[in-house]
Amino acid sequence: MTYTLPHTFQGGGYDVTINADRSIRVRQGDWLSKYSMAVYGDFTHIRKFKEKIGINLYRDVPNPNLIRTGATLYHPDLLPGEAPGAGAPGSGQPGTDPQIPHSRINAFFEWIWNRFVVCDWELTGTAGFNLSAFFISGQYMTVDVRQKATQVTGHFYNVAGGLTLNIPKSLFGGSGAPSFFPTYGTIWRTPWRDHLILEDFCHGTLVVEFSFAYWLGASPSMLFFGMGMPPWRILDALNRYLRSGDPTIFAMLLVDTGPKGVMLFAGPELSSPGVGVACRVGAMYDRLPWNAR
Repeated sequence: MTYTLPHTFQGGGYDVTINADRSIRVRQGDWLSKYSMAVYGDFTHIRKFKEKIGINLYRDVPNPNLIRTGATLYHPDLLPGEAPGAGAPGSGQPGTDPQIPHSRINAFFEWIWNRFVVCDWELTGTAGFNLSAFFISGQYMTVDVRQKATQVTGHFYNVAGGLTLNIPKSLFGGSGAPSFFPTYGTIWRTPWRDHLILEDFCHGTLVVEFSFAYWLGASPSMLFFGMGMPPWRILDALNRYLRSGDPTIFAMLLVDTGPKGVMLFAGPELSSPGVGVACRVGAMYDRLPWNAR
């Protein structure tokens, strides 16, 4: 199939016109699912249609079930049958791996720094390993915490899996830090909680790791704990935030999921050479044996 834009796509009884700048003028009675059927022949590609938030920056429609007559949407990615490279710049076309600007990672840290609050818990140690194959990443780690005032301690396992974003360390890689390697970090609570208790560290987690190594390296990490959203939504939101730079995406995620707090930590590790950004979701649970609970 060959065509030039503007072009009217038709399928399943629906039609949509995509203009030369890849824009779509929303008409009365339009739905994203209708656009998907007209262009792709099914109803599963609604996330291909975006809002434009800046030069070469796009985001998902906040409410896919509500688009307004007269609004302008975009299809920045390759259309079926288009030659590679025809999509809009920055659209994340198939076969490419657009770089995540360092400014976006810095802004992510600043967002956490400006909103979370240092609490009376401290991180006393971490250990574990992670493995990656292509863009899939898995992690196992132990986490030890202590409340400063009461000296109450907690010992947890965290098991997580997810995606390697930006540039993977390699097609196959991994890293590990034994328990005798030092860990430096702090624990912050979310501003909508007055204090943390030991049980708050359990349940869902989100781990964001920025790694750089040549056999011996470091991985500054953030571990959000006590989260309550399906893992795929967390990964999708963080991926969209890092690629689009739209701060409202991750802000809305944290409000919806209600994390109890975040650990920020780093330390030396043994690792395969490379630089990468990994995002994993999982669960943290008490290391106390079941027969001793």
